[in-house]
Amino acid sequence: MDLREDQKVVYKNKLDKGFNVTDVNKEFCSLYGEVAEAYFRTVDFNLQVKK
Repeated sequence: MDLREDQKVVYKNKLDKGFNVTDVNKEFCSLYGEVAEAYFRTVDFNLQVKK
């Protein structure tokens, strides 16, 4: 698959699942939240990166 095909698959999946596809600001906020959650799962409570 190339990037264009991947984008089509993701877009179709979002439509099928009822996710937002029109509000770009909301999209960036959701993306930011997901990235932050993924990052903080790699950091322990002593703020040291897990190995």
